[in-house]
Amino acid sequence: MKKTRLRISGCGLFVLVFLFIVGVGPAYTKDDYPTKAIDIIVPTSPGGSQDLTTRILAAYVSKKWNVPVNVVHKPGGNSIPGSMVVQEAPPDGYAILNITSSGTTFPAVGIKNLPFNIYDRAYLGITNVFPQVMIVPTNSPFKSLKELIEDIKKDPGAFTWTSGGGMFTQDMLARKLLKAINVDVNKTKPVLTQAGATQVTLTAGGNVKLGIGSTGTTIPAIQGGMVRGLAVTSKSRFPAIPDVPTLTELGYDSVSFDIWVGFSGPPKLPAPIVEKWEQAFGEMVKDPDVISKLKNIHSTPFYHTASQMLTLIKKEHEEVASFFK
Repeated sequence: MKKTRLRISGCGLFVLVFLFIVGVGPAYTKDDYPTKAIDIIVPTSPGGSQDLTTRILAAYVSKKWNVPVNVVHKPGGNSIPGSMVVQEAPPDGYAILNITSSGTTFPAVGIKNLPFNIYDRAYLGITNVFPQVMIVPTNSPFKSLKELIEDIKKDPGAFTWTSGGGMFTQDMLARKLLKAINVDVNKTKPVLTQAGATQVTLTAGGNVKLGIGSTGTTIPAIQGGMVRGLAVTSKSRFPAIPDVPTLTELGYDSVSFDIWVGFSGPPKLPAPIVEKWEQAFGEMVKDPDVISKLKNIHSTPFYHTASQMLTLIKKEHEEVASFFK
């Protein structure tokens, strides 16, 4: 009898060790989470679109779940250092990553030996979107996008525009416009910028013919008379800049490329935790106070569930790859 009991005990121990090795953890439920502070990693500098969105979300979730939610900045390195913090974090939902196209599909296309696979992440959902705006200096001779395009076609080599370094949303928008008008992007002169504020400053100073930036950074400059808007990527005219036509109005619907803002967690994040974030996002984007705060930073709700977010990323990944072959 003793030997039998030992054999059973040994089997039980083996099963426990096996489950630990293959990564089968405790059975989470929505009610088990969260019980302590959550860190949301923002892989960019403070003050930008990602930071502003995350602070709105953090305040909402902290109040809803009654736990501290910390916004932690890990800028630089094409968002890779910040991404790795969450990629290597325990799959318990206490380290969450704020992401956009610039930190997801673009690195996957443009960076060799990327230390993570973008499809290994646990996607949680998209909350909002920032359309992009094409701007020119206030003293620019170009009063419309049509006039600018005519100039580009005449002399592509003299066309200067703000670039994030190749693999960023403004680069994608510029490439799509140039492709639509049959101009080789390699014949133009992109001017490297590091942040949204720099894009506006360079444009306002007349250092480029065309600046491209999010509504969050360009609208204050437009309203302040520093630059003039030629076109916006939103489907309808953006309320804060009603005089700026959409690319769709101008006949360039296929050129649009917005900046979505979403969140992800580490690989193997339990489904109940993913579902809890999805639910929070769905409720948040309908909250009048949140909608007002998003309006103040010139953004709009753009809710996507985790599965919808993954579908969007796969589609965007293919599109970006086709432009950077």
